[in-house]
Amino acid sequence: SSFFLPSEKMNIPKREKNELSILSQSGAISVNLMHLLPNVGVRSIVSFGNMADVDATDLITHFNKDKGTKVIALYIEGFKNGRKFYEVAKNLEKPLIVLKGGKVEEVKEATISHVGAMAGDYDIVKTVFGDANVINAEDIQQFFEYCKIFTLLDEKRVEGNKIAVLSNSGGLGILGADGIKNSRLSLTKYSKNTISKIKNIVRGFLTVSNPTDIGTDATDMDYIEVAKYICDDREVSALVLLPGFEPPPIEIPRLIKNIEKICKQTEKPIVVAFTQTEDRIKYANQLESKNVPVFQSPERAVKALGKYINYYYQTGYFPWESSSVNL
Repeated sequence: SSFFLPSEKMNIPKREKNELSILSQSGAISVNLMHLLPNVGVRSIVSFGNMADVDATDLITHFNKDKGTKVIALYIEGFKNGRKFYEVAKNLEKPLIVLKGGKVEEVKEATISHVGAMAGDYDIVKTVFGDANVINAEDIQQFFEYCKIFTLLDEKRVEGNKIAVLSNSGGLGILGADGIKNSRLSLTKYSKNTISKIKNIVRGFLTVSNPTDIGTDATDMDYIEVAKYICDDREVSALVLLPGFEPPPIEIPRLIKNIEKICKQTEKPIVVAFTQTEDRIKYANQLESKNVPVFQSPERAVKALGKYINYYYQTGYFPWESSSVNL
């Protein structure tokens, strides 16, 4: 059996834009995802169980036509018609993020018991997902992160794969840069003009490179000024902000407010990660309410950004006016 909860009847907070539709073979997963995404506007939730009358592909087809849905999220344990799913998925005009349950041999019997469908070989499923430009999440945390970045950044322009990483801690910057492994992302080289501007702010013995470390004695206003210079550089396609909150020169509330302003002013994708401070959740909620995705670690922020950029590169589909992506 299946049931459908239209967005206007769901007991969830309303945002300015409710553009994520969640489809799930498990009712519990759909509810958990909704609570994991307090700052992402959920338009609809459908729990379709054993697919006795309506299957996942039918629902994907419906929400692909729904003008209010910009991103589709799917949790599924087994496909009744894999060929049908593939043909629909590869022709979608909006991102489809999938978390596949039942990856290992030992749980296949459990998936049959739960939803009455075969789980299928996960390596084959991953190949099909790749060919159909499906955004594959390996675990529920990735599922949550991909839903967040694709929904919150849906109006940002993807013009290339050259990213910049900015921190006031060398270690955080290096961890962020490590996130580009196994992705299409690359660390950009700044223009001479950008390097000159940054040198006027950072301490003389710091080398201006990417990832960019402006030092622990930099103020929050120094951090914001450097972020603006990087955003203005044509060699930069996207920016990863990794502010460390511990040094005394950083006034956190003002920093968060200024990050909001930068993200609003630029068309380039910006993601943020911070792991410190007792008020992390409060600041994350503040930024995400302004469509700035926040992640729990530098690596996860960069990996999610890589998925976002790679999707638009592979599909050639853009929700904005743009002729090409330079990758």
